[in-house]
Amino acid sequence: MTILDDAWMPVRRSANRPARDIVLAVRETLVLWRRRSAERALLATLSHRDLADMNVTPGDAFREINKPFWRA
Repeated sequence: MTILDDAWMPVRRSANRPARDIVLAVRETLVLWRRRSAERALLATLSHRDLADMNVTPGDAFREINKPFWRA
């Protein structure tokens, strides 16, 4: 069977299931890393007052901003 699943991954037979699962896991990881990077970039733009409103110290923000995207 040749059905496009999720409009980006062709699925031909059930034997491709493990490969599909790996591709989906990699995709989810990349999406997560991109979201972390974007959130940290946004955090870097906040003022001290904005941080105080969120009960975040500038030191906490600095540590979070400087984490690599792959670290939670």
